[in-house]
Amino acid sequence: MSTNMYYNIYNRKNDDELKSLLTDSNYTDDAKLCAIKILRDRGYSHDELIQLEKEIKTKRITNYRTGVARNRYNTVFDRFLAMWIDGFIIGIISWFLKFPLDTNLGLIIGIVAIIELALPFAYSIILHGSSGQTLGKMVMNVKIFDKDEKKIISYKQALLRDIIPLSIIMLVQILSFFSNIVGMSFITYISTVLMFLLLSWSLLEIVTMLFDSKKRALHDYIAGTVVLKINR
Repeated sequence: MSTNMYYNIYNRKNDDELKSLLTDSNYTDDAKLCAIKILRDRGYSHDELIQLEKEIKTKRITNYRTGVARNRYNTVFDRFLAMWIDGFIIGIISWFLKFPLDTNLGLIIGIVAIIELALPFAYSIILHGSSGQTLGKMVMNVKIFDKDEKKIISYKQALLRDIIPLSIIMLVQILSFFSNIVGMSFITYISTVLMFLLLSWSLLEIVTMLFDSKKRALHDYIAGTVVLKINR
C-alpha cells in the first residue's frame, strides 16, 4: 500500500485513534509513519512522536543492513511455494528410504514408516531452528525471525510452530497401538475426529495468515515468530 493511500485512509481518523494506532503491533511501520506525519501536520510535535519516528526509521536501516526486505511481510505466496518445494524434497527423501527395502522385512518397513512420519517435522524443526529457513524458504527468500524481528528463532520456537499438528499425529499413532485393546471402531472414530481437527487447524492457519497485517499464522503466535521476506 502506497504512502499516499495510507495518508488518505488514516487522515480520516481523529487524533486519539492515530495515537492508539502508534502503540498497536498489528499496524505496519508504514502506517505508523503516516500517522506520525498526519499528527505533525495537525500541529503535534511532541518528543514522543519524534522519538518513535526515529526508532522506526532506525529499525528500517537495521533491517536493510541485515538483509530484511522493505516489503518484508508480503510472504504468503512465497511461503506456499516454499511449502511445495519442501514437500517435493521430503518426498524424494522418503522415496530413497523405501527404494532398497526388501518387502519381506516387516520390522525394517515399520521403522521406515515411523521415520517417514517423523521426517516432515524433523526437517522443519531442525532447519528452522538452525537457520530460520528450510530449503524451500531459502529458494523463495523468506526467513523466520523472532517476533521482535531482530534474531532468528530458537529450536524451542521451531518446535512450538509445529506442536499442534505434531501432537495430533502422535495421538493418532499412539491410539493405533491400542487398536487390539479398545477395538478398531473406537480407534477409527477418534482418529477421524483428530484428523478433522488437524484439517480445521490448517484452515485456521491460512485464514489467520491472510488477514493478519504481518501475515502471522496461528503457529507464529504460539511460537512468537514472524516470517519475513529477505533481500536477494
